Amino acid sequence: MGAYFTSNSIGNTVHSASFVSDLLKIDSVYDQNIRTVLFYRSGDQLSGPEIKLNSGERLTLRFDQMSTDAKDYYYSIEHCNHLWQPSDLMEIDYLTELPPFQLLNNNVSFTEFQPYTHHFLELPNDQLSIIKSGFYLLTVFEDSDPEQIVLTRRFVVYENQISISPRVRRPSNVNDREYRQEVDFSLNCGDNNFADAFSNFHITIRQNRRWDNAKTGFTPIYVKGRELVYDYSKGNVFDGNNEFRNFDITDLQVKSPFILDYVWKDSNFVALLKPEDRRTFRQYYSDPDINGNRVIRTANRTEQHTESEYIKTVFSLKVPQEYKNGDIYIFGALSDWKCQPRFKMIYDPKLSIYQCVSTIKQGYYNYYYAFSNSIKSTPDISFCEGTHFETENNYDILVSYSDPKQGYDRVIGIKHFKSIYNN
Repeated sequence: MGAYFTSNSIGNTVHSASFVSDLLKIDSVYDQNIRTVLFYRSGDQLSGPEIKLNSGERLTLRFDQMSTDAKDYYYSIEHCNHLWQPSDLMEIDYLTELPPFQLLNNNVSFTEFQPYTHHFLELPNDQLSIIKSGFYLLTVFEDSDPEQIVLTRRFVVYENQISISPRVRRPSNVNDREYRQEVDFSLNCGDNNFADAFSNFHITIRQNRRWDNAKTGFTPIYVKGRELVYDYSKGNVFDGNNEFRNFDITDLQVKSPFILDYVWKDSNFVALLKPEDRRTFRQYYSDPDINGNRVIRTANRTEQHTESEYIKTVFSLKVPQEYKNGDIYIFGALSDWKCQPRFKMIYDPKLSIYQCVSTIKQGYYNYYYAFSNSIKSTPDISFCEGTHFETENNYDILVSYSDPKQGYDRVIGIKHFKSIYNN
């Protein structure tokens, strides 16, 4: 039947991936002059930074330095375990060359208002190849000094060694059935033999590619033939939240549906978004979105990443009175899924409105209004947006295997799916 059925330690302990304190250092920007960090599978801005091992696929990293005096940037790549801690592998074990590597590609922008230098990188490249699957941390730093960190980003290199069958359903808890989404799944190992899968398999479930509220720590509920079944009633449940709000500042000559107006101020365009209301208690309404993501683009130009302008964008949320026990933030891929200071909203009691002014690169954006305080480790989306079972969300399941023979965590499978397909 295969060595992976040798354990009797079947259980259902589940915890949040955010328990690792070092995760606060990951997927962060440390230089305030760095903006619009994009990291995706080459050719698809809406994809995540995941590639199949030895497939020829590449990853693209892009970011803007907000000056035309191009700095020298270098990067390193570190292999991690399933907890995003450094693995025991040496760099020579997973890279064909040893870091640091210089990030050589940059172009000065062709813009009328805010000049910048656009930097970009593809992985793998002529300098290096990645020869093992796993969880990786990419670190960009300045002047070949690893202490001058500019930004960090996670990425995943995976193998197809396992079949993942997911299902999104209404939660087993009757009180959650209208508001949350339960992700059940099973794994089929096929002809592969894995030593003690109950202990050595590590499962991560993400919603809309967010790491901050990812679920992990699952063990199988039961075994059915060659199949490991993970059918929980809690721990694998996510708020459905709501469809994302959106705005489009691709064309400054055209006011898209959620743009109130464009005004000229201080030698630059300002995009005024239409003032919006909370959706906490509104009935669910289906609205196509890109699940919190963004696409950088500009109208009537050919080089989207170097010809798109930076536009001051004004967000406005109508609220009768200020919330005293927390703050409101603009939240989504545009904020790196964090409550960043430059996306914090300020309350104006005279207008009874929260506002935030942030400089954003031209493109199409999804976002939420999120409530944050010191009590909860992750922001509360439902506070301003409501939460519904019917909401269409992207999910993915990542399966890693602590291989006792090879001595590191391999990523042996990944599955992307949408909740709407599995109702």
